[in-house]
Amino acid sequence: MKNKTKNRLERKWQNLPLHHIDACVVIEVLIQQKECEDCKNYLNKVGYKCRSALSVSALGEIVMCSIKKFEEETEGGKVSLFITDLVNKRKIDFSAPQFETYAIVEKIKKIESRVEPMDALNLATAITENADVFVTMDSKLVGNKKLESAFKIKIKHPRDV
Repeated sequence: MKNKTKNRLERKWQNLPLHHIDACVVIEVLIQQKECEDCKNYLNKVGYKCRSALSVSALGEIVMCSIKKFEEETEGGKVSLFITDLVNKRKIDFSAPQFETYAIVEKIKKIESRVEPMDALNLATAITENADVFVTMDSKLVGNKKLESAFKIKIKHPRDV
């Protein structure tokens, strides 16, 4: 590939909006619950309509859920393949909390005290990474105008993205 083409594609990629994906979106597909189709449809857009990232804390939630849900080794292996395939095909990056992330968690708790600690950490990581959208199914977060306004981030359900 010529450098000019490569640079053009890289600029195009960098101009796509950055979405941070909450663990519940991936878990919903893994355990195939009632909103599985919304989550599958969203994940199919990732890498084409947006860049995306998953925080290491969200990844931990996904792994813990899959360990609890899938006791047989073969099913656990399928989960690993699913996650690997998702990350590679959809070009999902990983992000880790920074020092400033923890200060943002405290601000989130003050604005919306009902938010679970792990959800607050995942959202704070997205904010630290300057994500445009945090994609979650958590009803305490989706469309929360106070949080969206305070941190200049959209919080959306997968079906609304």
